[in-house]
Order: sequence, then structure tokens, then C-alpha cells
Amino acid sequence: MMEENKNLTLRLFEILENFGLWILEKIHLKFLAEFYRKHIEGMRYLICGALSTVVNIISYVLGSYLIFRRNIR
Repeated sequence: MMEENKNLTLRLFEILENFGLWILEKIHLKFLAEFYRKHIEGMRYLICGALSTVVNIISYVLGSYLIFRRNIR
């Protein structure tokens, strides 16, 4: 079961990744797409790190809002 979820997640990420690379090539940024493909492991690491940072900030803000809003009343 865990292996199926992992494969599904990886496939979804690769689909989104290929779509992004296709967009880069269509808007004439092929050199950026080639750079991404050359350094794919590092780029994936950076993207996942950035996304986890965004999720962390959003959850902190929402959690703080809910906690402090209840304490004010």
C-alpha cells in the first residue's frame, strides 16, 4: 500500500514537472529547461524544500490566528 502511494506521488510530481518544462520551452526559455534537466536532482530538492517552507509558514499563520483569536474573546 505504501509503495503504491509513493509511486503515485512520484508520477504526479513528474507529470507536473514535465508540464512546467514544456511551458518553459514554449515561452522560449529552453536554456532554463535544459539547465533543470541537467541538475534535476538538485532542482527537485530545491522545489520540495521551498514547498515545505510555504506549507510551514501557512500552517504557522493559520495556527497562530486560531490560537490568538480564541484567547482575545
